Formats: sequence, C-alpha cells, structure tokens
Amino acid sequence: VDGPDLVMSLQEAKSVLQYTYPGTQKWIIGGAMLVEALMPIIDEIWISRIEGTHGCDAFLPSRKIATWYHRQRIPHNTLDLERWVRR
Repeated sequence: VDGPDLVMSLQEAKSVLQYTYPGTQKWIIGGAMLVEALMPIIDEIWISRIEGTHGCDAFLPSRKIATWYHRQRIPHNTLDLERWVRR
C-alpha cells in the first residue's frame, strides 16, 4: 500500500526506514532531534540555509554532521543548498 507510515517511536521509525522499503529512497523532513537520532541510518542530509535571523530554537548537530558527512554546495538563486554525503 502506498502512503505514509505512522510510527510511534524512534526505534519503530528506524525499523520502518531500514527494513520496510529496502533499496528505496526515503526522506526525513526534520526536526533537529529526529535527524540527529536517525543519523546512524541516514546516507545524505540536505540543508537549505536562508539568510537572516529567524528566531529558531532547535538546531542540527553541525559538528557531528561535519564529522560524519562530506559537504557539497549547490548554487541556487534565493538560498544556499548543501548536500552532505556520508563519509
């Protein structure tokens, strides 16, 4: 059945992402805590950086990302895109 999978825990999310649809591309759309918890199974992280101060209160673990992944910058007109690929 096509459509979203409802999960109630991080462990269940990891299991669904790893085993339910093997060999398919999956997207995890933030937040910071979810991305950090799932980093052991994430092959790529895409980050958009929008210029300015936006009053954010949660942040991705930038040091961990820089350690685990290699950055590729992708030029774009209105924002900076970064593709981080697992080392």
